[in-house]
Amino acid sequence: MHADIAWPCSLHPSTQASLLALAKPFDCQRLTGSLPGVLYVSSGCLVTYAANASISNSLGLIFGRGCWLGTQSIHNPAYAPSERYETLLPTELLLFPRADIESLSEQEPEVFKFLFHIAQQVVRISLQMGSNTLFCLTTRIVYVLLELVAKNTAANTPVPSLNITQQRLSQITGISRPRVNEVLKELARTGEITIRRSELNITDMAALKARLHPFSLMYYDPVPHIQPPISG
Repeated sequence: MHADIAWPCSLHPSTQASLLALAKPFDCQRLTGSLPGVLYVSSGCLVTYAANASISNSLGLIFGRGCWLGTQSIHNPAYAPSERYETLLPTELLLFPRADIESLSEQEPEVFKFLFHIAQQVVRISLQMGSNTLFCLTTRIVYVLLELVAKNTAANTPVPSLNITQQRLSQITGISRPRVNEVLKELARTGEITIRRSELNITDMAALKARLHPFSLMYYDPVPHIQPPISG
């Protein structure tokens, strides 16, 4: 049933089977700051933000198909983050419940390897989004556009299309909406994107990639994860 799961690292088949025996569908509407275990994105795309009523914008972390999250609460009962989650596309999740993962880790030590690699992936994404605030607004927005393409399998077309509003881009990047609008207009002027209401088309992927500094890809590079476009 879940044979196509993208495991975060190599695992013995018996460990994979033990983990899969724990998996159950999880409703995205039940996502809260304190996750009930490890989650796997089977399809779709979602974003998580640090939630604080006094902060108007917050950097968002994007998780698409094949991504894992939720290791922070494992064997860590004091962990109580304040986060909110929004789906960017219809999303299906698999839950590996906290208590079950903790119990299995005591029986099969390789589960700790599984958790470690997931944590590494999430940390790299977090570090990259944070360090990119050192760059110009254009670089920050281009990075997020490419990450959205990489994590949106529906965008795997000759002209990748993203259904996203400027307000949502503002929330993810931590950049005000007027400044997001300025950057998108400039990218449209140079022929790298086209804009139609809440739809954004990537018309010159190579030019967008060329705008990224190596440091803005040091911890996590979404570009290799962008699938070749479907021909025809």
